[in-house]
This record gives sequence, structure tokens and C-alpha cells, in this order.
Amino acid sequence: MLEKAVYARRNHTAILAAAILLMCSTSASAADVLRVGLREEVHGLLAGPDGGAYAQVERPGGKTDVARVLPDGRTVLARGFPLLDGGALGPDGSAWYGGDRRSRLVRVDPAGTAHTVAVPEPGLLAPLASAPDGTLWGPSEEAETLTRLGPDGRLEQTASGHDPCSPRGLDRPPLVRAADGALWLADECRVLTRDGVVVELPGGADALAADPTGGVWVLQGDGYPYEVVHVTADGRLLATTLPRGSASDIAAAPDGSVWVAFRRCTVTRVGADGQVTNVPAPLAAKELAFDGTGQLWLANRARLARGLDGTCDGSAPRVRVPRRTSLAALRRGIPVTVSGRAHVTAYTTADVKEPAFSATPTTRTLPRAGRFRARVAYSERRQIERSPTTVRVVVSVTDDEGNEEGHEFRVRVTR
Repeated sequence: MLEKAVYARRNHTAILAAAILLMCSTSASAADVLRVGLREEVHGLLAGPDGGAYAQVERPGGKTDVARVLPDGRTVLARGFPLLDGGALGPDGSAWYGGDRRSRLVRVDPAGTAHTVAVPEPGLLAPLASAPDGTLWGPSEEAETLTRLGPDGRLEQTASGHDPCSPRGLDRPPLVRAADGALWLADECRVLTRDGVVVELPGGADALAADPTGGVWVLQGDGYPYEVVHVTADGRLLATTLPRGSASDIAAAPDGSVWVAFRRCTVTRVGADGQVTNVPAPLAAKELAFDGTGQLWLANRARLARGLDGTCDGSAPRVRVPRRTSLAALRRGIPVTVSGRAHVTAYTTADVKEPAFSATPTTRTLPRAGRFRARVAYSERRQIERSPTTVRVVVSVTDDEGNEEGHEFRVRVTR
């Protein structure tokens, strides 16, 4: 049975008092433990049982490092992987990833040292969950099965309880191991399973987070606003409507609540009873995780932080694009003006009979406020010259604080 808990406006003083209490109980001392440049990206946050964490850092040129943050705050880098997929913590606190071949896994131990582990055919695509005995689970090519890698090195295909559903492309199905050892697995067709037993969801699952009692939290983004659904081990559901925009991640806390990130300077705590509290965050968090000591970790594209203390600058640089341009100027591109230092990607698509096969990207790293021109595909320009029309320009901006903003413009082309 699905119950519903709807967010309602509360007394501001009460919310502030609750937030302060939550901050004091959750965060001892917050600090940035990792920052990267505009052309780099932090993602794949895993918080370890020892109070440390792991994160992937994509570097220019296509290589990926694993940053291992030790419990004392020092960072060790395992460098130069061509590809990492998935991410699961083993029983010893090591982080496991799929490598550039399905027959090879990467294990980064708690000291930050990387090891390559051979896997028998057909291999393991991406480890997503583990067990105390060292077993790893990951997705298979078919929706009906999961891949299990046992501590003895043997691979097995196990039934998932799911039927073929809408394709995820490169996305991996949400998969977590519950506190009591059960496996929770979701798909995009509103089906959640616990060790193969089906639970019907009110919407598709974007993310899962295991609670301390064998249940699971589900982030649902089918509609707007987003919802989180708490599913108990025996299949009871409680849905809570979130008070903000598009959520990006969830993390289950030791007290049974779930915390939600929105890429903003505020995170939201939802209790098991559906009570909602907004809490200031030190960065515009995209990912969240709790470590084994109960400490909250936050990450976005540029930063990794531990704890909630600190102030957040959540304003990305502003973007301007003209409402119209001439055919002559279009040959040089559509001007995009950015108000500050940022990494910017602009895509253009023209409203023509035969559009280009894919949107044309123009990427720039601006060391200061400035302007560049977004290219329009030659085939589309030729059609526009015969019949002027409009060009759609989509611009994404990321700054040094990890703030991400997307903008869409329509530019009228005149003769």
C-alpha cells in the first residue's frame, strides 16, 4: 500500500532550529578535500566505512583518476585509467570499478593503491554492489539476469526478477545491497525487486539508497516535482513530494532518513515519517554519501567536501545570446557572452527541413568574462541561406565552484 506525505510550508524559525541541530549532529568540521579545474570533472562519490571516501576525476585527454581521501583528509591519486565504470565498496573498504575490458576490474585499496583483477569470461561490466564475503554484483547484458562474482573468482548469472524494459543506453540500473543482505534492483518500468520479489513503484527509479533496516529509498523523477519513496523490507511504501526542483542524488543516513541533492546550495532531509527539512550546504551538491562514521560527503563537478559547515556561492555566470543575427554574421557563428570565468559548451540546431545528424557543439574554457561564437553546421547554413529561419542555441555553463546552469535561446536569422 502506498501512503503519501506531501511537503508543506512550515514556520521558518522551526526549520532553522531543526537545520542547526541536524548540522551539529551530522557535521564535525566541513572542508574542501578536493578541487579540480574547469576542464576536469569530479563524479562517482563513494564514502568508505573508515571515514574516508573515493571519487573519480576526469582529466583532459580522456583519462580518469581515482582520488582516495584518507580519514585524516589527505588525498592519494590512482592515476591514468582509460575507462572506469560503476563503483562499489568491498568489505575491506576498497573501491571496485569496471575497467576498459569486461574481463578486467580495477580495485583501489584504502591506501589509494590501484590493482588490476582478472575476471573470467563473460566478465563483469560494472560492479555496483558487494557483500561481506567479497561477492560483487553488477548488471548483465540482459535485463532478466545479474552478474555475480564470488570470492572464489567464479562468475554466475542470477535471475533479476525483471523483464526487458526501455533501454538505458550507457546508464546502469539502480542496484544496492540492503542492510540485511538482500539485493534491491530497479528498472525504468516502475518495477523494484528485493531478491527477485517484485514491488510495484508509482514511478520510475532514478537512484536507490539502502536504509539501516533492510528497506530502501527510491528517487523518482518521472514527474515534477520529484519524489522520494521509502520502501520497507516487507514492501510498504511511503512517498514524499520534494519541495525543490530536479533532484540529482540521494543518500541514506544512519538514523533512517534520506538526504537529497539538487545541484543547489541547499540539501533536503526527509525522515522515515515523511517530514521534510531543508539544510544549507557548503556547495551546490550534485552527489551525496554517508561514510561509516555518519559523516556526510558532498560533491559536484568541481569540488568534494566533508561535512556541512561553510558558505556556498551558488550563482553560475550569466549567459547572453542575441535574439537575431544576419546571414553574413551566421557564417562566423552565433555570439555567446558569458559574465565570468567558466567552462562553456554551446549546441546549435537550425529549424530546417534536413537538420544535421547531430547538434554542433562548441566548447570553450574562458579564463575571465568574455565572448565566443557558437558554430552552426555548414549543411544547415546552406539551407538557412535559401530560407531564413531560427536557430536553437543550448548553452551549459560550469564555474570554479561546480555550479552548473543550462540555458536555451532561439535566434532569428535575417537577410
